[in-house]
This record gives sequence, C-alpha cells and structure tokens, in this order.
Amino acid sequence: MGLRLVKSELSSLDIVVNRLFMKMFRTNNNMDIVRDMQFLFGFKLPSELWSNRVRTFDVKYATCGAALSIMEFSLFVGLLFSFVLLVCVCIA
Repeated sequence: MGLRLVKSELSSLDIVVNRLFMKMFRTNNNMDIVRDMQFLFGFKLPSELWSNRVRTFDVKYATCGAALSIMEFSLFVGLLFSFVLLVCVCIA
C-alpha cells in the first residue's frame, strides 16, 4: 500500500551512506569495518529504515481499513434501524 521504491533507488541511498562511513573512518573499500562501525553506532541503512517504515504503514493502513469497515457496518445498521422504525411509525 505504501510508496514503494525500486531496489536500485534503495541501493543508491545505501551507497551514499556507506561512502560517508568509508570517508569518516578512512577505509578504502573495506566493508567489514564500515558494517562494524554502523552496527556499533546503531546506524541503520536507508533500505532497512524504509522497509521497516513501509511495513509499519501497511499494518496501520490495514488496521485503519478494518476500523473503517466496522464503522461503516455500524452506520449501516443504525440507518437500517432508523428506516425500520420510520416505516413502523408511518404504518401505525
């Protein structure tokens, strides 16, 4: 349901962050050090953050949809009850 990014777009964002860490810690293409530093600092890549946020949005959207369908049903029952009551009053 949420906005989906193409895998190449997410990879592009990850590359930018990885390059930043490489420059900060002066490593030349040593991804083990970069990943270790990201883990130690508790830093998540944009692709990880994005997937978590999309999953959260999907859950909230599904929950909201279920709540709306319950509200629509209760509104329908209320209108039906009012209509039946109106018909009974008009007949009597």
